[in-house]
Amino acid sequence: MSNLRIKLKTRILLVFTLIPVCAFFIISLLGVINLKNMAGFAIASGDTLGKNAVRDSKRAMYKESKDELEILAAEQALITDMHLRRIAIETQNIASLYYDLLSKPEMSQNPLMRKIKIAAVSDEFSPFSIAPGADTVRVNKDIELLSMMYNSMKFIYVCNYSAEAIGIATDAGVYLEYAWYPMPRDFDPRQREWYKKAVNNPGKNVWHGPYKSASTQEDVITCSRAVIKDGVTVAVVMSDISPKTISEDLIVGSESAGNAFIVDHNGCIIARNGVSDKKSLWNSGDKAEWRYGEDLIDAMTSRQKGVKRYIRNGKVYYIGFVPLASIDWSVGVIMPEAAILASTFAAQRNIETETKNYNSHIDDYIYRTRLTYSGIGLVIFIVITAVSVYISRRLRKSVIMLNKGAAALGNGQLDVKINLKSRDEFQELAEAFNTMAGNLKQHINNIEANLSEQQRIERELAVAAQIQQSMLPRKFPAFPYRNEFDIFASTVSAREVGGDFYDYFFIDANRLYFCIGDVSGKGIPAAMFMAKARALFRYEALSGIAPDQILANVGNALEKNNLTCMFASVICAILDVKTGELIFANAGHNPPLLYDGQAFEYITLEKALVIGGFRQEKTAFKLQYLKFKKGDILFMYTDGVNEAMDCADREYGTEQLQADLNVMAGANPKEIIDYISGKVTAHADGAVQSDDITMLSLKFQG
Repeated sequence: MSNLRIKLKTRILLVFTLIPVCAFFIISLLGVINLKNMAGFAIASGDTLGKNAVRDSKRAMYKESKDELEILAAEQALITDMHLRRIAIETQNIASLYYDLLSKPEMSQNPLMRKIKIAAVSDEFSPFSIAPGADTVRVNKDIELLSMMYNSMKFIYVCNYSAEAIGIATDAGVYLEYAWYPMPRDFDPRQREWYKKAVNNPGKNVWHGPYKSASTQEDVITCSRAVIKDGVTVAVVMSDISPKTISEDLIVGSESAGNAFIVDHNGCIIARNGVSDKKSLWNSGDKAEWRYGEDLIDAMTSRQKGVKRYIRNGKVYYIGFVPLASIDWSVGVIMPEAAILASTFAAQRNIETETKNYNSHIDDYIYRTRLTYSGIGLVIFIVITAVSVYISRRLRKSVIMLNKGAAALGNGQLDVKINLKSRDEFQELAEAFNTMAGNLKQHINNIEANLSEQQRIERELAVAAQIQQSMLPRKFPAFPYRNEFDIFASTVSAREVGGDFYDYFFIDANRLYFCIGDVSGKGIPAAMFMAKARALFRYEALSGIAPDQILANVGNALEKNNLTCMFASVICAILDVKTGELIFANAGHNPPLLYDGQAFEYITLEKALVIGGFRQEKTAFKLQYLKFKKGDILFMYTDGVNEAMDCADREYGTEQLQADLNVMAGANPKEIIDYISGKVTAHADGAVQSDDITMLSLKFQG
């Protein structure tokens, strides 16, 4: 502490001996003379800098906004192009499938090309429409082929939410469309523009519209493609999409300052925010109000890209435009100049205000400085005294700054810095405080980053669990309009997401498909494998094949690119709800239990291996049969039920499961599953489960 006092004392003595009294008066005089000149220079420089800043800000904002407009238009073009490309590819796929059906007669034997049943071609409720005067022989032949295309069209329509309709029109005048809507009696598809354009452009996807659909009388845009065989057009495939659907994909909306729109090759607007008709904006008003409207349309219809400026009603706008890649349409994004320069105008007002405040501050400072120098110049003693007081205050200020900095650091304000330039021990201490605060902040940031990453992962897993649960049927009663049976199912994942799954849906009016499965492993990999397996089971089941073939086809599809060798045990079944006949097949799954009016008994299953891990023959799975009587109950489950562990690692077991089911003999499926779920939870007694718990029960009511 004694060394510190010596150093401070030495500094005070040096200051007093190194400041001559005469130098003080000379400096004071020169300062008073030059202050006024400096003030004028500072004010002029501030005004110049402010004006230059506003000018440069406008230039930079214009350039940046033009670049952003073109980028935004390009991004919108990419989104819209992907949407239209999907429609075009699906149209091309249907055309290719119909061509193969014409060229390869053996395709008609493929079970996937199952014909639809037709009560009467002339029936107004038939899915087919026949042009007036069509050749009966050719019509019957075309109907025979088109009936094999119905399920493929249905599958694509269901998988694409934006498709309004998918249709095929033959050169004989037969027309098949999905989804079905009543057609006019004199409807001839060969006279539609989409048919004629496709015929005139063989080998290409052509677009037409917007126009009124003959079936729905709603505005649609159509993509069509001709099917050519031996150089002759034998059919045209078409897919409808609503302009409203395209408008919903526009990423710039009315809630922002800008708007987006799509223009076709004729300069008409296909879609824009809040508009789904084909009325051309550029032809709807006084052309004199649109100074650059015609030039803009010419540029867009000639597939140029860039940014143009135009004026309407005295307001200035900028528009960025980019052509679509897959079709001769163009996307534009409009932005008013006022929105582009809003920040520049605000900056200009702030600069002008700050300039005025700065000038006022300079004037006040000059006035105060003159008074100060005049008073100090009167008596040198007073000056020396003032200097001494000033130095002592500086030393005291160092102590106060250190005290405030330490208090702020103690309160957790780690961003506070002690800016002390005293060049003594106080400065060293201040730098030590700043270093300590920086290290603490870095340490805390590292901890927060780790916590944030963990929270992000937990949020993503929670979202994944919600997505997985939404994939499984959750609405009960499942089919309130059917009284032949009652079905209920539930699943509880051991982790946030799991690998168990179940499913049920009607294949046709009387055949109910249902299944239950257990994927190897846990977590995200099992959930992804489960999602893929469920989608494949749905696809195969809708084709109408038997459960043993469903298992073989899905298993071989899962085996492809299965580098992790994951597998699944599955039971899938098809029930005729009218007759009670049940056909099912097993792939290494737990045996279900059947209540036949007396008691629940385990069903003896044909032995078979699990699916997905390796390729298997079509005959690897055996088809089994049951005949339900009124009141019979089927209970299916995964091994998470019978292998549920308590805290002492004791299993719930298959015998206990059978005993508990017999307690609920005759109850409805929901009551049975709720009861078994409660029994499993009570057995676990709080022990964490290592496997998913899934159950499905069906009661046949005749």
